[in-house]
Amino acid sequence: MSEDAAIKKAILRNSKLTAPKLGDVLEITSRQVERIIASLKKKAGLKSRGVRKNGEWYFEGAESV
Repeated sequence: MSEDAAIKKAILRNSKLTAPKLGDVLEITSRQVERIIASLKKKAGLKSRGVRKNGEWYFEGAESV
């Protein structure tokens, strides 16, 4: 599974994960996670809602899991 797909799957499971937590789960750096998130924002419609500390991720047009 690619890192993009792994992050997408992790976000769908828990929309409140932070970049450092995603990095820990996937054993990659938080900077790598941030790059992948930026890519997913462009390619897959990844958005965030709420405030920075208590916000969550969602994919535009995707149903909640």
